Amino acid sequence: MKRILTLIAAAALMSGVALAQNPDGEKKCDCKKHERGKHDGIEMVQKKTERMAERYGLDENQKARLLELNMEREAKHQARPKAQRPEGAPDKSKMKADRDAYDKAVKEILTKDQYKAYKKDIKNIKKNGPKHGPKRDRPVRLNK
Repeated sequence: MKRILTLIAAAALMSGVALAQNPDGEKKCDCKKHERGKHDGIEMVQKKTERMAERYGLDENQKARLLELNMEREAKHQARPKAQRPEGAPDKSKMKADRDAYDKAVKEILTKDQYKAYKKDIKNIKKNGPKHGPKRDRPVRLNK
């Protein structure tokens, strides 16, 4: 009798798990959280440029130049191969050179005060990490 009840309970649990799966492989809802990672590079560049224009008070000329710079950077990023080294690790010296070149170009576009605010924000991001929405409970990592 115990075996029969155990088998029935196991079958009920397995059927529940099987029914929870989506056989078509399509998402069940139309919410945005399932679209994570499926972004259009051009759209992301435009949003980044809009955020920077709003944050630093850029005029239309500066905004157009920054958009062009960000589009060029995105095109280079898309053209770059996935594995830059045989072991798959990115080449940090090349990444730093790219960042420095971008920073230099941004400095030419922005005014002194705007660039100062931009560098302050970059410093805060390096110190605290980017802000991607509400903080979640994350495990504390101990450096050993």
